[in-house]
Amino acid sequence: MSINSIKPVGSFVEKIINKADELSGAGQRLVIGVTALATQPEIDWFNPNIDKKTRNISVSKTIARIIVGTAIGVITRKYAIDLARYMTRRNIISPIRDVIKNNPENLEKFHKTVGTFLGVIAALIFNFTIDVPLANKFMNFLNKKLCSGKEANNGHS
Repeated sequence: MSINSIKPVGSFVEKIINKADELSGAGQRLVIGVTALATQPEIDWFNPNIDKKTRNISVSKTIARIIVGTAIGVITRKYAIDLARYMTRRNIISPIRDVIKNNPENLEKFHKTVGTFLGVIAALIFNFTIDVPLANKFMNFLNKKLCSGKEANNGHS
């Protein structure tokens, strides 16, 4: 096998990496969520070491957490940088003059940096106020669909 025969595969991988690099934070979070949704429930479902009741609860819990977590993550990442831009326009925060001096591209980097910081803060807040309660409600709904009787309430009677 020669190096030349590997080159097309290498260029294909290189194109995929470049496309992934162009994704926004929200797009990256969506890709992670879709990948998780396509793989993790199946891992839980085909786990031979647990009984059917536990398997159903595990699958519904995994699906609920992935869907809710991905939705909150995408929304947070989508609007955090927009919030940073808004805060700059309204002079709530202002970049250091040297940051934007003679290079407007640096202003976009500033917005992304501040947006990432705001996104982390928002994610911490939303995780406890929205994500966990909503995931639990969705999980209970899925449990009722996958399980019957006593099993539908998180396995508790």
